[in-house]
Amino acid sequence: MVDFFDVLQHIIPYPFWARYMAPYQSWFEAQPPFIRFALVVSILAILAILFMYALLTITRLRYQWKQHRDNSFRQKAEALIIEEVMLHPDIETVPPEQITLPDGTFSATLGLRRRWQKQVLIDVMMYYHKNFAGKTAQLLRRLYIQLRLDKLSYRKLRSWRWNRKIQGLHELAEMQLQVPEVTMLELTTSRNRVLRMEAQAAYIRLSKNEPFKFFDHLTGRLLPWEQLFLFEVITHTQGLTIPSFSRWLHYSENTDLKLFCLKLIVHFNQFNAIPAVMKLLEHRDAQIRAAAIEALGQLDAVDAEDQLVQLYVDQPVFCQVAILRALGHIRSGRYLDFLREEFLRSQDYAVRKEAARAIIAHGDESLVQTLLQHAPEERKRTLEHCLDPLIKS
Repeated sequence: MVDFFDVLQHIIPYPFWARYMAPYQSWFEAQPPFIRFALVVSILAILAILFMYALLTITRLRYQWKQHRDNSFRQKAEALIIEEVMLHPDIETVPPEQITLPDGTFSATLGLRRRWQKQVLIDVMMYYHKNFAGKTAQLLRRLYIQLRLDKLSYRKLRSWRWNRKIQGLHELAEMQLQVPEVTMLELTTSRNRVLRMEAQAAYIRLSKNEPFKFFDHLTGRLLPWEQLFLFEVITHTQGLTIPSFSRWLHYSENTDLKLFCLKLIVHFNQFNAIPAVMKLLEHRDAQIRAAAIEALGQLDAVDAEDQLVQLYVDQPVFCQVAILRALGHIRSGRYLDFLREEFLRSQDYAVRKEAARAIIAHGDESLVQTLLQHAPEERKRTLEHCLDPLIKS
């Protein structure tokens, strides 16, 4: 502990040491060891707190300065874009590719020598490109390329930081610029789930020939929220070439991908995929079988009814419920007797309820009235429950 003052002598300038610290050295050395230890710890703690407060203050001041700097630059960039692009005198009369853009004015006015300046301008252009269509969007895209801002976006794809890669993907996808397929496929298999999801979405938007090629390389999980995100991208991307999703039902071993493809087959009404979906009725995974049964019902696959009924006995309850729901969608009328028997026989409430709904969906009023009059009281209450239009569950 005595060495504490020796250390301070080498750190603190001599005039300050001689005047303020030296008088306390003898007093400090006369204290018991545990007192000296406590004093040293207290002093170090106070110094650490002061350092952290100073660091926090500097960080906040720097952040506020950067915000003020970026906002000032953003205002100049927005004013210039509005004046030189959106209010261009030829925008209404001349085709976009023939309009001369004053990219030199942007470089001279905004500077664009520093990376932060280019990034703020990219953010402004992204905002206007996303919210405007037609000639304005085309001119913004041309200006983005002429100012060589695309080079900065491409460099972000080589960054070691995953959030920078995502930022680059967003910018290139918004401006509809091509990314090397090798790079895109590598990102679609990234270990980082967020980066992988964003890369898959960008691949769908940017690929002109095979926007779903990354499905061939998909080996990991495709979680429900990822499926929802991709579903939104697929259904809202204009001009997207939609393939037959049945190919991945045949060749992919990824369970999540099969489930996702079944949803897409139903959404896009790919009736030519019905034979491939029917093959999944023999799949070893009950979850796959249930999803295939649901898909066949929503596709009104009449040819699948016989196989569904034959499989019914050997299936778990949730697959049986899916079969009954599918029969209610198809409504051919050939298995009304089967539905009636399941409604009267089954001891499982979910099965009885789904059988009742399937019977009602067929629209056979005489059968419904007969069941209301002669079915056991418990079954009758289930049927009345399903007949009530205000009850959705």
